[in-house]
Amino acid sequence: MNIRILFACWIFILPNLVLAQNEGQVWLEAGFKAKITPEISINTENNNRFGGNGLSTSFTQFSLKYKLFKWVNASIDYRIISKKQANKNYLNSNRINSNLSFSYKQNRVSGNFRLRYQYAFGRIFSNDYEPDFDNAIRLRPRIKYDIENSIFTPSFSCEFYYNPSNGPLGKRFNKIRTSAGIDLELEGPHELGFSFLYDRKINLPDPTNYLILKLSYAYKISLYKKSSR
Repeated sequence: MNIRILFACWIFILPNLVLAQNEGQVWLEAGFKAKITPEISINTENNNRFGGNGLSTSFTQFSLKYKLFKWVNASIDYRIISKKQANKNYLNSNRINSNLSFSYKQNRVSGNFRLRYQYAFGRIFSNDYEPDFDNAIRLRPRIKYDIENSIFTPSFSCEFYYNPSNGPLGKRFNKIRTSAGIDLELEGPHELGFSFLYDRKINLPDPTNYLILKLSYAYKISLYKKSSR
């Protein structure tokens, strides 16, 4: 498989990058992953998002994941979000994600489909609907290719946001997030990756889209010993 296939979909995004109203952001993510048992793992991460006016959004997330089957994982996330307002004050919100993830692998190609329902509460910083901060159903297919004899693993994903609530802006898809990135296979407990994302809002008034550079790091450990047979 030619790895250029993973990035070919960006060709269809380029016209939107030129014609739409876009803003640039940099996301910095650092996390900790611990495997408790072969089926249970916990994660925590901190994400800071910077725009033209400095730090725009910061959140901390705690996650619990359980492997139902070899190809199905269920997880739940709790996230506390701090978002910068027009008056430069930061206000907080809370969000819970419920996730089901389905995986498939053949040779060096692996695919994943994640279904997420996000529920927001305690939201006080805006009355306008925002796909990242309000209730939403999210669908994300993702594909990875493990390059032979290389530390680089390219990936491509496309996530669709749907507003399930009633109202003038409800019952519709309202955002598409496209991502192309590289994960680095490092020795030891370290994970490192970078990606380019394009957030495109649809079916919303006066949309502002985002061009994003994301850098991520995670430290992972295992708290159980694998049994030898």
